[in-house]
Amino acid sequence: MKYRIAVLMILVCIGIFPLAAVSPAQIPLSSPIYEEIDLLYQLSGRALPSTSRPWNTYEALAILEAIEEDNSYQDLWETAYQRMGGNSFHQVDETFSYRISPTTYH
Repeated sequence: MKYRIAVLMILVCIGIFPLAAVSPAQIPLSSPIYEEIDLLYQLSGRALPSTSRPWNTYEALAILEAIEEDNSYQDLWETAYQRMGGNSFHQVDETFSYRISPTTYH
């Protein structure tokens, strides 16, 4: 009986792993958000942000928020922000999460 309970508990724990590894959405390379953010950086006199693309939505928001919201290019900033989902996107769950990824050796 104890063996069955232990096996059941292990199976339940293993079943929870995929639920904890939810990845943020990738922004397609065809999205105009890359041009908008690059333009914002150039207009504000900063070095261009990460050129390693595509970005996920968390990366894009962090890159956008590095430019102050109250700048002389507020309309462009707002457009880029709204393109990423606006306020609903900014609410990130700060709870503990983990990811399991297998490593294969050749």
